[in-house]
Amino acid sequence: MDALKRRLQAARRKQGINQLDFARKIEIPPSTYQNYEGGSNNIPHTVIISIVAALNLDIKWLFYGEIEEKEVKKEKDISFKTYKDGDDSVIKIVVAG
Repeated sequence: MDALKRRLQAARRKQGINQLDFARKIEIPPSTYQNYEGGSNNIPHTVIISIVAALNLDIKWLFYGEIEEKEVKKEKDISFKTYKDGDDSVIKIVVAG
């Protein structure tokens, strides 16, 4: 997850948006967003979807970075698991192989 948070921070900065303004843009408390980038909170899948839309990101890039299509070409190689973390649903992506 650390790499995801580094990519998230880099994408936000590339667009010239500070954490406070971005948190407002995706309608979450600034302290919550800071915790997401800082690594102290898991990011709920609903927030990930908002982030991807707000920054116009490729979700595969956000999770995996620069990868070749052949590395993740079989659907069965990736599984998504949703679990509860307090009141939030969190998505966990597992890549086999």
